Amino acid sequence: VLDLDKTFFSITKFEVDKLSNQDTIRVNEQFEKTATANASYIGRQVIFANGVRANGIRVGLDVNRKIYTDIDVFVRVRSPSDKQNMLFNELPYQRLALSNTTPKIFVGLSDDSYVGEIYENLSITYTNPFSNTIFNDFNTYQIKIIFYSDNNSVVPKIKNLIATATYA
Repeated sequence: VLDLDKTFFSITKFEVDKLSNQDTIRVNEQFEKTATANASYIGRQVIFANGVRANGIRVGLDVNRKIYTDIDVFVRVRSPSDKQNMLFNELPYQRLALSNTTPKIFVGLSDDSYVGEIYENLSITYTNPFSNTIFNDFNTYQIKIIFYSDNNSVVPKIKNLIATATYA
């Protein structure tokens, strides 16, 4: 006898970009406006109050990076001095480097082990793709995290994401 009211099935499918394509995806995510990775987290656009500017960004997060998985952290910025009538979404992303003093740590296959990491660029510049003007500060930014894995059953996870704009 099967009681169908108490029977329950759940099917979950993860579609994560292959780790072997990581370099290609990095380039596409930075330079192609239409590029979208299979698995990504895109934060909301953050706009500072009038007169507030920054020239660096620091992203701290806890990563559950299982073996054969990885993440990339990107940021897109806009300067208040950039007067081009261009959508924010048309600006390119920049990849943030891992600034930890230790290399990336893998947690085996554990679902509960997380390692704190910091990705940063404390002197961001960007070039407007239409005017070729270089800008050294920003008042708007957006974070994007791309997830990679060689096995869609074993995927990286993140938590405790904190993005901080800096001015030096």
